[in-house]
Amino acid sequence: MGYGKQYFSQKMALALSDLNPISVKEERFARKPDAELARILADYYFARNELKTAYDYLKKAKNLAQKPDMELDRQIFRLVYSGYRSDQFPLDSVKAAADHLMAGLKDEKSRAQILFNMSRLLAKSPDDRELLSYLTKLTQMIDRTPDLLRERSKKEVELLHCLYVEKDAKKAVEKKKAAMPPGWQENPDQLNSFAWWCFENKINLDEAAALAKKALELADDPLDKANILDTLAEILSLQGKHQEAIKAEEKAIELNPKDKLFKRNLEKFRQRAGVI
Repeated sequence: MGYGKQYFSQKMALALSDLNPISVKEERFARKPDAELARILADYYFARNELKTAYDYLKKAKNLAQKPDMELDRQIFRLVYSGYRSDQFPLDSVKAAADHLMAGLKDEKSRAQILFNMSRLLAKSPDDRELLSYLTKLTQMIDRTPDLLRERSKKEVELLHCLYVEKDAKKAVEKKKAAMPPGWQENPDQLNSFAWWCFENKINLDEAAALAKKALELADDPLDKANILDTLAEILSLQGKHQEAIKAEEKAIELNPKDKLFKRNLEKFRQRAGVI
């Protein structure tokens, strides 16, 4: 889910408004709960990927708010959305947050963006009827008003329709390749992006693995290599090659030992392989 410049500016201003250590902020919140401070604490834990703690603070902020706050509802949606994609929140919590947010949105562009984000979750839950209904509603809205989404997003909607309505994976792969920027097959970032798309949608895995390996050869930056190795590991695990996935993820951690996601993924692959 993308975030705009205004969103980051607001978050930066909020963070800079109180430079005290997080422990001091938490002690102050415990003594005197405050909606704004709850949001600052939520942002801190969101950035650390401690999403359940962040969610608790956002719910406290909502309870402490003097009036309905649409931006707070957006934050809750962003959090549970990210949490579902990383297996920290159930899908029902995302649907509830999306429906609540859309009920308060007046402009169609904002509603279309929420429907777009929900439709993208079909990659994780392809048979969910409610997610399919979000995609159907979005497609109908775009047919009526084509400029509701950017061209890039509309192309992604076409791919989602191919995959989950038409159920034509071959057509979707062809469309995805056609939509990639010129020179993408020699660009490690773009190769990794394509391989990740295949992984997310559980299609074209042999080519995805081959292209991830090519991206690894082309990449120079160690952190880029780590991200590509993580993509490759996910693909290999999905193919049932759990030992190879473990080795790839271990290399990713060697290159970027601070990344907590890589460590969680390594544990996941070891569990699948029956190592732990």
